[in-house]
Amino acid sequence: MNETGVPDELLLDITKIFVAMLCGGIIGFERELKDKPAGLRTNILVSTGSCLFVIFGLKAAGMFDEEAGRIIGPIITGIGFLGAGTIIRARGSVRGLTSAATIWVVAGLGMSAGLGLFFLALTVSILVLFILLILPKGEEAISILGVTDLEYVIVTKPTQSAILRTRHILKELSINYFRFQVIKDDGSYEIRFFAHGRHAELSRLIPRLLELKEVMEAKMENPRYSY
Repeated sequence: MNETGVPDELLLDITKIFVAMLCGGIIGFERELKDKPAGLRTNILVSTGSCLFVIFGLKAAGMFDEEAGRIIGPIITGIGFLGAGTIIRARGSVRGLTSAATIWVVAGLGMSAGLGLFFLALTVSILVLFILLILPKGEEAISILGVTDLEYVIVTKPTQSAILRTRHILKELSINYFRFQVIKDDGSYEIRFFAHGRHAELSRLIPRLLELKEVMEAKMENPRYSY
């Protein structure tokens, strides 16, 4: 019992919870800024929940002579399922892997706080924030030099020449493409395809397509990676 009248053990547990919430909030704030499904509240709750289970595990181990690891271990499995729920596979691309990995790390931060490793939890939180904020810029710079697949959507006038001219430009620019499909609509054609190549080469495609009189719109469906 301290001067505040609160038992020392309870005060320590409350401190653990607040540190876990702070760590989850640091990561969640960045996720919220990028409008990710697992945002501020989700990350705070994951971190806080993990911390609570660790506290419970430690207390249960002392009360029932059980190993704390038997109670703490399932947290990792449970968080894995939660993270899997943030991964979306659509149109040949996979999104949400970073969000899933972030949830996993946040759970680890909460567990660290639950074990009383406050300095470690806060230090790793800052490092993870650095990874999420700074490294994407480096990945973008590297991707300019690297090879990638990008999906394109071209809206044209409903003429066969629009399809032929689009294919001709792809051949002219020596761009490999696949999953080429034409969706016919009232008054227009929607041409979809994936192009494979370097960013420097693919960046020339849309300006060339927009030069065609048949083309009304040309864009990339997924112009940036989803971090």
